Amino acid sequence: MKLKNLFYFVLIVSFLSACKEESKVETTTTEEAKKEQVIEGVKATPVKKEDKAATTSSTGAPSYMDIELKGYGVPDANVQDFHGKVVFVNHWGSWCPPCRMEMPSIQSLYDDYGDKVEFVMIAMEKRQGAHVPYIEKEGYTFPVYTALSPIVTEMKPRAFPTTIILDKQGQIRISDVGAKDWNAPQVRELLDELLAQ
Repeated sequence: MKLKNLFYFVLIVSFLSACKEESKVETTTTEEAKKEQVIEGVKATPVKKEDKAATTSSTGAPSYMDIELKGYGVPDANVQDFHGKVVFVNHWGSWCPPCRMEMPSIQSLYDDYGDKVEFVMIAMEKRQGAHVPYIEKEGYTFPVYTALSPIVTEMKPRAFPTTIILDKQGQIRISDVGAKDWNAPQVRELLDELLAQ
């Protein structure tokens, strides 16, 4: 019995320590000034100069933002509709334990930033609407969508959950895989900085 308890303890500690890895996030406020921020456990997606010249849509948004969305409790949309705003995109599934772990922190962030930042929670389910009972049971109020069109590489989840933060120009500032505390002070500071641009 003690050996079994020790095994579970080691397993839990290993899981928790894997989520505590620090990495740097690069944000670019202007071409002349670069500032590094550290957000615990979040990997940066460098903003490349050629990204600004990437294929754009008729709206001026990068083409990778062209994702048709079916809204649940919110109007249908396209991620391009949010061009010109800071956008928090999260690919998740109600079947995914790490996704469920980070949901309370996303709800807290949404409670404070939902009127300034566009939240696009994309449910990845085998059956349309399978996420609805979970969202209702937990009382989450952030906007939830499913993708109706293909998701291109830049926005495609590599694993679940995947979170992407876009600046007002549609440039990817963060692309991160795994459960995180998205209500952490460092994330809030980054959002404040992006909103001020």
